[in-house]
Amino acid sequence: MAGHWNRNIHDLENLTGYIGQKLGRRTVWQTTSLDLPMEELRTSPILFITGHEFPEFTAEQADKLRRFVDDAGGTLLFEACCGKKEFIDGFRRFAREAWPDRPFRPLQKDHSIYSCVFPVEQTYALEGIDIGCRTGVFFSPRALSCLWELRTIPKYSKLAFQLGTNLTAYATGGDRLRDRLDVVELPDTPKKTGDRRMAEVPRGAVRIARLIHDGKYDLNPNAMTNLAAMLRDQAGIDVVARSRHLYATDKKIYDYPIVFMNGLYKFELPDEQIVALRKYLERGGFLMVNNGCGREEFRKSFRKMVKKLF
Repeated sequence: MAGHWNRNIHDLENLTGYIGQKLGRRTVWQTTSLDLPMEELRTSPILFITGHEFPEFTAEQADKLRRFVDDAGGTLLFEACCGKKEFIDGFRRFAREAWPDRPFRPLQKDHSIYSCVFPVEQTYALEGIDIGCRTGVFFSPRALSCLWELRTIPKYSKLAFQLGTNLTAYATGGDRLRDRLDVVELPDTPKKTGDRRMAEVPRGAVRIARLIHDGKYDLNPNAMTNLAAMLRDQAGIDVVARSRHLYATDKKIYDYPIVFMNGLYKFELPDEQIVALRKYLERGGFLMVNNGCGREEFRKSFRKMVKKLF
């Protein structure tokens, strides 16, 4: 990257040394380039991007960062070095463009990054973008790298090292960090619903709609396609692969014997949607609900909805 991307030259050296000392596990770091092919870039499960000014990524580089997270399962950590507003504003613009349908949110105290290795009391104003059930993009609007660099700032250096260790453990699932010579195989690209076989709708096929709400209803967008393929291949049941997204008040909901409700965050259906959903269920409709990541906020919202329904 152009610009001042390496202001604290010993930050990652000190962080990886701390992780190795505390966890008894050899941890390495390296500089890399977005010009590398994805297979080589992915040997680093975490990419750390820092600076005073946000980098001016090309369209190709921005797309590669998005695919690094979405397709390759990598994790990005952005840090506004010294809390610089120029970097903060640039990151927010980039995130909106790269993940327009995935808002970045403040990380709550119950997020695993605050407990997976070290119990950390402060959230440190960290924000994140969830990709399915994991946070794939982390953003720190406050300094981390200079605390790793200086090492001995009372109170804050220890906090920064513990957060860095927790994030590394979270991003790698506790596995060792890959060596730069390891071979990485990327997962196959999922079949698109436009594929002829998936697009064909046999007579009598089961039709499933998604219920729209404000708690991240479209989590796991490929869920219906994968479910349709599994039921067809293993159970001999035909399911329409491309689900319809509907509000409970949409009259077309009666064309679907099953409505799938998925979610991640707190939500609340307006009263008119509660009435419409109750009528749909009383007329024989079936509501299938999945707490996408086992989140407590979604569970509480669903229980509250059920009390209103019945």
